[in-house]
Amino acid sequence: MKNFVKSVIVGAAVVMTGNAAMADDGFYVGAFGVASFYQDLEGKIDGSTASSDNSIVDTNRTVELDTGFGGVLEAGYNVDDFTISLSGGWRQAETDSITSATNVDGDADIYTAFVNVGYNFDTGTEITPFVNVGGGLIVADADVSFTDTADDNAAVSESETIYAPGVRAGVGFDYAIDANTSLSAAYDLMLSFDGDFDNKFGKADDDLLVHSVMIGIKYGF
Repeated sequence: MKNFVKSVIVGAAVVMTGNAAMADDGFYVGAFGVASFYQDLEGKIDGSTASSDNSIVDTNRTVELDTGFGGVLEAGYNVDDFTISLSGGWRQAETDSITSATNVDGDADIYTAFVNVGYNFDTGTEITPFVNVGGGLIVADADVSFTDTADDNAAVSESETIYAPGVRAGVGFDYAIDANTSLSAAYDLMLSFDGDFDNKFGKADDDLLVHSVMIGIKYGF
């Protein structure tokens, strides 16, 4: 009986030590794979181009983007139950369709840099739920070409690099697999502001809204 009690106490101490190590103050790094789901973009050719018969083209458009994939790297510091971190990411987006257009071919590389703050909920187990928010910069390097059926089948081909401030918010959990390493899963919502796509063909003035699922690993020092 004494041996059994001793084993239980030792086992509990080991578990508590492992959990405490993951929650200790200190630096950590993380790497994540990302699947992103983009809200449709609403845009408009707002009179800055004319059709072949010199009438003004004024066409509302919806741009649909396919599911994209990418990655995020993160480095941060835990203090008590709070976290401050820097994150940088890359996501791919491919154009699925554009209203009043055929032969659509488009893609974008979306780069992000954010400063984040978060809170970890200590459950006393290997599982640590968390929430975080951040603000920073979103850069989209976009290329698109299509046949404009609203403008006498004119051929359109454009490239643009768009810079926009952005915010993000996430919720997820870490699962400690040892004293330093944890698996992580999260849902992330990202929104850009004032990222207008301006060129001779008009203006797509909608904000970029991205839902993402992130799976990765964190390592604490």
